[in-house]
Amino acid sequence: MLGGDNESVLKRAVTPQVAPIYGGDFRSTPVFFIQDDHDYFDNDEATDDIITMPPSHFMLSMARATQRMYYPEFLPDVARPRGLPFSSAADRPDGVSETFGTIRYGRLAEVLLYDIRRTATLAARAPSMSISKPRNG
Repeated sequence: MLGGDNESVLKRAVTPQVAPIYGGDFRSTPVFFIQDDHDYFDNDEATDDIITMPPSHFMLSMARATQRMYYPEFLPDVARPRGLPFSSAADRPDGVSETFGTIRYGRLAEVLLYDIRRTATLAARAPSMSISKPRNG
């Protein structure tokens, strides 16, 4: 995805959407962005005709490229299990995670962020749920 025509198209599509937010709108506010379905260049849909998640190889390549160019990854964390998907990928620095991590803002806040979009599927049916009526008495 990076290098060549695909990267040029990707930059033309993503830069106008991401750069102004980082560069101006939140310049004095701590923020951390997690990718959404549009970083995969598709909507997360599940109908009888189409199921878009988990993403195809091409969609995943686009999402990983946009992350590499625009979004910070999670730094190594000794408390994070190393086997989590897209953590310690061979093409990233050791211990860096693309989808699971912790952000801290001094002593004010510590937030765990888990992005499972890359591995979740919309194809499985939800278990049927029965709702019982309240009993009288």
